[in-house]
Amino acid sequence: MDYLLMLYMLFVGMEHGQDCIGGRMDFFEEFENFSKGELLSPDGLRLYERGINPLNHRAVLRLQSFRDYVTFEEGRDIRIWVNIPGHQHRGFRSPEENRVIYKKHRERGGGPRAERDFDVMDNRYSFHIAGCAFDLQSPDLGLEDLLGHARKFGWPGIGVYRTFIHVDNREGKSVFW
Repeated sequence: MDYLLMLYMLFVGMEHGQDCIGGRMDFFEEFENFSKGELLSPDGLRLYERGINPLNHRAVLRLQSFRDYVTFEEGRDIRIWVNIPGHQHRGFRSPEENRVIYKKHRERGGGPRAERDFDVMDNRYSFHIAGCAFDLQSPDLGLEDLLGHARKFGWPGIGVYRTFIHVDNREGKSVFW
């Protein structure tokens, strides 16, 4: 199963122009504000324990830089949550975890995602599987303020939901939904 997941992630990463496999294992020592448990889903933690880091290093560097940017712009320490309390969004999600989240989203009446609607079983367009996306919330900022900072910071992919924003490190054309 893990071997198939690794191959799938590699395929997804190549399809999105990302280098999502093979992150260094000392990866988290660079990031003072985000932990493995916050950025990796349960399946991601299992991969990490087996010596596979499924997160995109550039995306997490960008996330840390974004947190530092928001703190500087606000003039005070700002907490940004990736592992939103009560949700299993995180940064990296396996294809199975992603299916469950999309299915719940659609059952609650969630609309089309990004530029096109796609079946909940179609994971080819999820940047979470490629380890390049994060769903963010802040107990210190309102959603509109966090969104404003994300747009000024220049995240290439930004999505707005009722209680959080999605940001991703996609290559190419920027997308906002």
